[in-house]
Amino acid sequence: MDQPTASGSETAPSGDRGVDELAREKLQLETQILRFRSKLEEEKLRTEIRELHDAPRRTRRTTLLSVGTTALTAATTLMVALVGGFITLQVQGFADRQKRSEEYSNLLTNLGSSNVSTRAGAVVGLVRSAVEDRDRSNQTITILVTQLGSEEDARVLQILIPGIVSIGRPALNEVVRANRIARKKYVRDVQALVAGAVKPPEYYTKLPNGQRGSTLVADARRAFLAASENVTAKLNTDLLDDGEDKAIATVARELNGIGEYLPSILMDIAYGDELNFGLMQVLRYRLPSTKRDDAALTKEALTLFNTSIALGRLIRTLSGSLKNEHLEDTAILVVNFRDVSLEGAHLQGAFIAGDATGSNMTGANLRNARVAELVLEEANLSFADLAGALISPSVVHRHHYASIKLTGANWWDTKDAITASWIQGIAIGLSDDHSLRYVSIGAFCGDGEESSREGDTTRFTVLYCPLQVEAARRQLENMFPRQENEQARKEWLKAQSAL
Repeated sequence: MDQPTASGSETAPSGDRGVDELAREKLQLETQILRFRSKLEEEKLRTEIRELHDAPRRTRRTTLLSVGTTALTAATTLMVALVGGFITLQVQGFADRQKRSEEYSNLLTNLGSSNVSTRAGAVVGLVRSAVEDRDRSNQTITILVTQLGSEEDARVLQILIPGIVSIGRPALNEVVRANRIARKKYVRDVQALVAGAVKPPEYYTKLPNGQRGSTLVADARRAFLAASENVTAKLNTDLLDDGEDKAIATVARELNGIGEYLPSILMDIAYGDELNFGLMQVLRYRLPSTKRDDAALTKEALTLFNTSIALGRLIRTLSGSLKNEHLEDTAILVVNFRDVSLEGAHLQGAFIAGDATGSNMTGANLRNARVAELVLEEANLSFADLAGALISPSVVHRHHYASIKLTGANWWDTKDAITASWIQGIAIGLSDDHSLRYVSIGAFCGDGEESSREGDTTRFTVLYCPLQVEAARRQLENMFPRQENEQARKEWLKAQSAL
């Protein structure tokens, strides 16, 4: 039966130091004694030399031999003691290293135990090792972060996540890496899931103009929500702290219609750049649907959720020291970034949801980021790069956007305000006998859905354009006139290049 062993390993480092200090003190004491003896012998030698001058020649020779023997004996004794002490220290050091290695190996074994207490104890020991053992620090951090993707018991996670956060900046890069990988796999598998659930292209040609794209995406949403119970099966919201719980309440209050928080946020992540689960590409290339793997999707969601919590808390801990930190392409599902400083951080392509009221993102790189689910009331986004960013699908309804500071930020390049040419639809060609002729690139949002005859083929375009670009553009222009902000941005960029 597994028994917790981490408690013993926790005290091992202090015990090791105690043994080393005792050995050193012993050696110092022995050396001092020998030096004292040497001084006595030296004084004795001086006395005998004085006597030697007054003695007959034969007696002088005998005395000289005695003195030489005494000096040689003293020197030999001192050398033997020093060498012996050195060897003792080396042997003791090797034994201590061997002991630590065995304790570390036991911690790794315990981390894979089926016993919750044993795993929890192993986490405590490994966190301490990550901080104190420089030789193994990177390896240990990787092991702890990897555990976020397999650990399901909240009792262990309530030790594991804060433990990783307590390591601080040395843990940041590994958490970011794990989070990126989890996001990529999750989005890929959700998009495959919904692609396999929607109807074939021919079905949507039966619908009138203006309804084809919206019906396609609505079908995809229903497919995701049907699977959401499996997706969220192992996500434990008890892991959230008070600030994160309040962030969910703030999002629910400020973002009308978000629905149940986690399924909604997890669906938003999977929408992809064109906000349609990548379905236009799937239909265009008629990609084969892959076999649905609920277990893999559940694991990916677990890893994404757990790494997201750790990453959000690390960022909060490092507030104010994240300039030029590479956080791009990450996904943070629930953040409490109230009054947090992300000034100058690289957040390209990131997905961030939660509460960032009063936060400072001055000069942050938010290109192609999605912060539509992030409350930004009284946030400072001055001089932030917002090209391709999605601030909110319904920005015109967000009264608190009037409190955001966007001085010198290129809001006119956001997805909210730019002409929606980045959203591309498809064209489906059906012959008169209703057989599929082709699926190709279709119109853009500004064109709207159309149907037309081309010889013996009817061409149907399918588009999904959820953004109210013109209305958002008008509101942002009224609040933050583009001409003034463009000039401010140019001056700021010039000053930055001179630094």
